[in-house]
Amino acid sequence: MAGLQTPDHRTINDFRSVRMSNMMDSVFEQFVLQLVEQGFIDLDHIFVDGTKIEANANKYTFVWRKSVEKYDQKLRAKIQSFLQEAHQIALEELKEEQLEEELEKSSAQLSERIEALEKDYKQEEDKERKKELRSKKSQLTKQLKTIQTDYLPRLRKYKVQKQILGERNSYSKTDHEATFMRMK
Repeated sequence: MAGLQTPDHRTINDFRSVRMSNMMDSVFEQFVLQLVEQGFIDLDHIFVDGTKIEANANKYTFVWRKSVEKYDQKLRAKIQSFLQEAHQIALEELKEEQLEEELEKSSAQLSERIEALEKDYKQEEDKERKKELRSKKSQLTKQLKTIQTDYLPRLRKYKVQKQILGERNSYSKTDHEATFMRMK
């Protein structure tokens, strides 16, 4: 068709739009009918959609406001019950900003208590008392690890996600400016 020549994109576009413009619709129609006759497509469902979505912005990369708020609330409740158990005080009046600070203070206090228990354990000679000290130390170490590896990082993550969300209801993890469009 090109006579062994390699035309550039402008030449092809010019041929398509200027020389073939009169018959393009009929050629497309014939092509679709031939696909239907050969069974490659059916005309039961036709979709026309002009949505443009970045390749990395699929529906699984979006962060939803409701999810962030729900999990943030659950985490805060868990932290508050944990702090109540650890400190045996009422923490209902703590503000959101104070929660992270209180958790870090609790972490420091737990570290000090663990060190004190370790010293007592090394000095103790009674086996029953050593066993009791080791059990307390193990329990406190588990609580400290939970605070440092679970509660604090998640609290910080939710804080950042809320800042990114702003007034919107969603954002993409790969493109913070993108919002999710639901199509019915």
